[in-house]
Amino acid sequence: TREVSLSLGISETPIREAIRSLASDGWLEVQNHIGAVVQGLRAEQIREISALRGLICGLAVELGARNFNADRLAKIDENIAISATALEAEDFDLFGAKNYEFHLLLCDNPESPWCRRLLENMHGLMSAQRHGIPPQPGRLADALKEHMAIRDRLREGDFTAAAALVNQHEKNTGDFLIDLIEAAPAKGDESCDDVLRRFTERVISATVMLYLCTRATAGKGQWTLVWVGQSALQMRALRRRLEAAGVFWDGEEE
Repeated sequence: TREVSLSLGISETPIREAIRSLASDGWLEVQNHIGAVVQGLRAEQIREISALRGLICGLAVELGARNFNADRLAKIDENIAISATALEAEDFDLFGAKNYEFHLLLCDNPESPWCRRLLENMHGLMSAQRHGIPPQPGRLADALKEHMAIRDRLREGDFTAAAALVNQHEKNTGDFLIDLIEAAPAKGDESCDDVLRRFTERVISATVMLYLCTRATAGKGQWTLVWVGQSALQMRALRRRLEAAGVFWDGEEE
């Protein structure tokens, strides 16, 4: 924390808070006598998180069954239609945003606030993009079909079957990610895990800066933060977080 403190010209207290926040979200692992270490991708981690996501999202569907009325189903239909168009156009940023929205439409119910909160905490841990893995159109097409099957069960009012499909959907995603990581070839002298860890360190650095900027500027004037070299989806997510914190937005990709 001292090195970061000196480089940023701020005290160590907000840096420690940022590290604790990132550790609680699964981005860092704080080890005794070593410090904060960037989390890599491990098969057992992916398997556990995908199983938890399936169980939690399935529970949210069953608890919130009465909310899947005509209006909610229409929003799900629209989500799937836009996702299909995005996939056909290879607009993977839009597809990713709509994928996130689809799961919110399943879980954002008055009866399941903790389900939504837990799922949001685990969202980044299962993101292939976070780990530097390029979009996989074949898996995205399969995921869209799984979304359609879930939608169909919801429309039929078979919420138990819909929950089971959600569970299987998350397992399929986790299994695909595990297979992808284990099959990835090494690049030069770097192992796949080294490449992913280096990418994650870049994201961690930007996240720490965002956290510190947000904490320092919320309600205290206007700052400008430039988000360098990130995708349009990450840019939109950054903008939402900054605006929610009352921070002036002037970010642009370079």
